Amino acid sequence: MLTESQINDKVTMEDVMSAIEHFYQTSSVEEALIPERMHIEDKENTALLMPAFHGNYHATKLANVAPGNPERGLSTIQALVILADRQTLQTLEIMDGNTITALKTGAVGGLGMKYMATAESKTLGIVGTGIQGWSHLEAALVARPIQKVILYNRTKEKAVNFKHKIEEKYPEVAVCISSLENLIEKADIIVTTTTSKTSVIPEYDEKLYKGKLIVGVGSFRPDMQEIPDSLLHACMHWGIDSPTGLKESGDMIRAGQLGLSKDDVMSLDALCNSDERKTITGVSIFKSVGMSLFDLLTAQAIYEKENN
Repeated sequence: MLTESQINDKVTMEDVMSAIEHFYQTSSVEEALIPERMHIEDKENTALLMPAFHGNYHATKLANVAPGNPERGLSTIQALVILADRQTLQTLEIMDGNTITALKTGAVGGLGMKYMATAESKTLGIVGTGIQGWSHLEAALVARPIQKVILYNRTKEKAVNFKHKIEEKYPEVAVCISSLENLIEKADIIVTTTTSKTSVIPEYDEKLYKGKLIVGVGSFRPDMQEIPDSLLHACMHWGIDSPTGLKESGDMIRAGQLGLSKDDVMSLDALCNSDERKTITGVSIFKSVGMSLFDLLTAQAIYEKENN
C-alpha cells in the first residue's frame, strides 16, 4: 500500500488540481460511471463506499468518518482507495485513503478559490486546523497569492501546532491565531473544515462579509451545518463540486429551504470552463462534499506519475 509519505513524494497539490481541472476542460462527468455512494450512519459515525469508473480505470474508496476520533488521538477520516484496471478489474494499487481524500478535497476547494475568489485575494482564514485545513492551505497557496493565514480552532493547542507547521514549511507566509470575528473581518477567503451540526462562523453582516469567498468543506450529512442561515440567505454567488451535495449537505439543504434554486448554483464543471472572477459583489460560497470521480482522478495521477 502506498503510504502518505510515498504519495506526497509522487504528486503535489498543484498536480492534483491540474488533473481535476484538465478533466473538466477536456471531458465531462457524463463520460464517467459514478454510482451513488453507499452512505451508512452508525450513531455519530458514517461509513461511505464510493466507486467510480472512467477511462482505463476503476477506483473504489472506503471512507469511515468518526467525528470523535480527534479526542482519541486519531484522524477523523479512516480510508483506503483501491485503483484497478477497468477492463480486467485487476488491482493496480492500494493507497492510503486519508491522503487521497485530503489531496482531492483540497484540490477541489482550490479550484473553487481559483474561479470564485478574486485574483487579489491575499489573506486566508481557516476554521478547523485538521487534515482538511492543511490541504486547503496548500491549495490556496497554489490558487491565489496568499501572504497571510489566520487560524481559528476550538482547541487552541491544535491551532498552535498547525501554526508551527506552517512556519516551518512556508516561512514566507505570515500566520497568526485569532478570534473568529477577526478572522472573518481580515480574510479574503474563509475555509470551514469542521463536522459541526451548528454554524461555526458569525451571522451575516454585509460590512463583514462583502467581497469574501466561503469554502465550506465539513458539512457532508443532512444534520451538519457550518454556515448560518443568515449567510446562506444572503449569498449572491454559489458553486458546488457535486450535485449530490444539494441533497446530502445540511448547508445546501438549508439553503434550498431558504429559497436557493439548483439553477442558481454553478457546478465545478461550469466553473472550470469559465473565466476567473475579477470582482466579487456580496458574499460567495463554494460548497465541497466530494465525489468518487475525484478519488479516481487523484489515484490515477499518482499511479501514472509513479509508472511513467
